[in-house]
Amino acid sequence: MLDRLGYQFRIDSKLAYADRNYSDKWKKKFEDNRQGDKHVLEQLTEEGWRVAVIWEYATRDVNVFDDVVEKLDVWIKAGENQYFELDYRKT
Repeated sequence: MLDRLGYQFRIDSKLAYADRNYSDKWKKKFEDNRQGDKHVLEQLTEEGWRVAVIWEYATRDVNVFDDVVEKLDVWIKAGENQYFELDYRKT
């Protein structure tokens, strides 16, 4: 089931792979991806899974990646929340 998640893109991300004009085709693709991701997240949490989302661009810098791993470790050990996403944005 996890292989159905595929890659996620955000239209506001500078690293999203799309033409920079965001044609109707790409806007639809992004929206379809969001809806598909939402559906899979709901399905996984309903089945009792805990879900962590780590964005690729948060892994490109070793210092940021180390921070992500530490926060993920805390989330795993706490065992409380069903969802973890660290929305890293380089400033």
